Amino acid sequence: MNKTFKFKKSVLINCNIYEIFNFHLNTNNLPIVSPPFPIVENIEISDIPLKLDSKVKLTLNFFLFKSDWQLKVEELVTPSLIADLQLKGLFKYYIHRHKFSGVKEGVIMTDEIEFTPPFGFAGLIGLPFIYIQFLFMFLIRHRKTKRYFEKN
Repeated sequence: MNKTFKFKKSVLINCNIYEIFNFHLNTNNLPIVSPPFPIVENIEISDIPLKLDSKVKLTLNFFLFKSDWQLKVEELVTPSLIADLQLKGLFKYYIHRHKFSGVKEGVIMTDEIEFTPPFGFAGLIGLPFIYIQFLFMFLIRHRKTKRYFEKN
């Protein structure tokens, strides 16, 4: 089973495109916008700011178990795209594209995830849970990012 699935969520944020792009190049900012679950721990970053081929290691704490993730910046186009590819982690395949588009009202920030669930057929059964988890995670991340940039 190598079928990939997609998740996409966007938000309009009243800010400067370079400020929000540079904010996302510093993975130390991840706790500022992370949801309460899973807990992100032990962040190791090869480069600050991130650049092409930078690597990030972190641990996701799901309370009942922990998962180590290793990501690599696969694509970087200033100020419009940061794409991180999972090298090690929960999914069989996972790439997260952070897209930024300047508009009159500010910036449309879009998170696009392309993934292959883990655990073969069992992963397909869990697909609704994966989508709910992504939706929950990005609703919170977008709300926190919007609040962070629009309070200034």
